[in-house]
Formats: sequence, structure tokens, C-alpha cells
Amino acid sequence: MHKFRLYKRPKGKQKNWLITWTDAQGKTKEFSTGTEDELIATNIFNAFKFGHTPTNEISCGYILNEYSVYLRKRQSPDNQKKTNSTTKVLMNFFEDQNPYDLEAKIMEYENVRFRNGISISTINRDLSHLKASLNWALSKKSITEKHGKILDKPPYHIEIEKVKNSRTRWLKTHEEKKFLKVVEKYPDYIKLTIGLALTTAQRLGAILSLKKGAVDFDSQLIDFNYGIKNDGIKRKGRSICKIDKFISKLLKEAVLKSQSGHIIEKNGKPIINIFNEFKAIREEADIDDFVFHDLRTTWASNALQDGVPMIEISYQLAHSSVKITEEHYARLPKATREKATEHTKKRFKGKSL
Repeated sequence: MHKFRLYKRPKGKQKNWLITWTDAQGKTKEFSTGTEDELIATNIFNAFKFGHTPTNEISCGYILNEYSVYLRKRQSPDNQKKTNSTTKVLMNFFEDQNPYDLEAKIMEYENVRFRNGISISTINRDLSHLKASLNWALSKKSITEKHGKILDKPPYHIEIEKVKNSRTRWLKTHEEKKFLKVVEKYPDYIKLTIGLALTTAQRLGAILSLKKGAVDFDSQLIDFNYGIKNDGIKRKGRSICKIDKFISKLLKEAVLKSQSGHIIEKNGKPIINIFNEFKAIREEADIDDFVFHDLRTTWASNALQDGVPMIEISYQLAHSSVKITEEHYARLPKATREKATEHTKKRFKGKSL
């Protein structure tokens, strides 16, 4: 395969991005993109590479880059970061690989990643992304070219073994007491973030993006879908939840004090993440193998033990179907919507953060 590279000279007057490649005779050639803008240069590079590479020599790296461009136009900022991260990992292994001959490289990838402590589910997720990019390349034209499909015949078929995620972690009663005791020492925005997770079972992203307009104290409801644009971008589900007394006081104060319009903010600015604070709380409470998402699982698991019907738990978790909830947690009979709210009231009765 031809070797293509986009680069800038570290010294000298030449500041434009350059493209170098090796021709069929093995000679290295150079071409200037005529621009100092990296994004424009990258688009020129991709078009140049596509135009100078025979279809049977298109690499996985080229396909992954094109697929990333395609996805980013349709994704939320958070999902764009995930796509970039996954693409970067895959490029380390598959950048120069032939999309029609991947068996040996996939075996190497699986072995190296597994030896480095990467979970099977993560390995499978990354390979699913690679598989999706190859299938997309078979049916789509190049983003940077107006003519010609990227692949003209089916690529290597990547088989991904389905593995059920056996990890289900939630706080036991004694762990929850220790955890909340440590949380009490932290600023109100941390207390409220964790309190919302425990009482509404919503994801961290939904909580951190929550705005004042989503909170209605008259109806005692929080609409986690508030402000979400109908722009065709695929997002994780969000629910409308009752305001529990456990977090009511903190929530009112947060709404009144908000400067940015967000509920969770620090010094008048929205919070991007609370990774370091959560890690410190977990370590001080001496709780192992526990992540923020497990607060959501804590609500669901305790709801199951309290007899809340699966259909109500599914609604609270904003799953697209009850089947997904059943696969994650357990098997329970039908019941009414009110029990989910009663469950939360019971668990935090007489308490507040």
C-alpha cells in the first residue's frame, strides 16, 4: 500500500500543511495543500489520498476517518468525543490494514487489549465500530469526493461474540450510609448531583445538563427532557421525575442561585464532570468497584427489592423497552406507576442533604 502523511515542517518559512506519499516505484513525493488551516488541510489530504489510492488498496484508516466525519455531523458533543476516542484506539492497530484481510490483525488486537486489562465488552464495542465503518464504506460514497464508492466489494466479515454484561453493582444499605456521610462534607453542587442520581436514577449527563426551566415546583416535577432539540441526534433516554424531599431544599437553592441557567454549577459556571470529586468520596467511604452510573443501578436494584413493577422501573430509567430493563436487572410482574414514586419517598423519608 502507498504511504500517505500530512505534516508541517517544524522550522522554516513554509507554514502550509504538506502531504507526502510513496508512489508505485517506491519514491517519496511531496505536495503542498496551500493552507495553514489544519481542518481544511485534512479534508484536502483525505480527498488526495482517496484519489491516489486504487479501490483494492483503500486502508481501514481511511475508512475510519471518513466514517468519523460522517458520524460527527449527526452526533451530540459527548458522542463525538466517544467516536474520536474509539477511532484513535482502532487507528493504532488498523490504520494501514487491508479491509479485505483482517483476521490476523483482529486476533492480535484482541490479545493485546485483553492483556492490557481491557474488558471484553470494551473490545467488542470497538470492533463493532470498526465493523460498522466497513459496512458503511461498502454502501456510501466518500465524504471528501463526489464520485465513487469507498469499497466496491464486501470487506472482511468481523464476527463479534455476544457477551452478557454480568457486572451489576449497587450500594448496599451499610455502604449507602457510609457514602452519604462522606457526601455531606462536600459542596452543595456535589450533594445535589449525587442526590438527583439517587432519587431520580438519571444519568450523569442528564443531571449536569439540567436547566432551571426543567424544574416545576408547583407540580413537583423535573423534566430531564427540557431543552433537548429535535435535531435528529440520537441520545440516551431521559425521564420526567418527581422531586423528592431528600433533595428539595438543595434544588430550590440551586434554582435561585443559578447564574448560567444550569442547576449544577460552580462559581456561576456549568459543571462538565465530577470525576475527581466522586473518586475522592468513594475512596474516603472505602467503597470499591463503584462508578457514578452505579447510583442509577442502586435506585433500580432497591426498587426491585421494594416490589416496584418492572414497567415503572423501565419508565424511570427511560429505557426504550421493558425488555432492556429486564435484561439488566430482574423479572417482576406488572403494577401501577405510583409505586415508583412511593419507593423513593420511603427510602428517603425524613432525610435531606
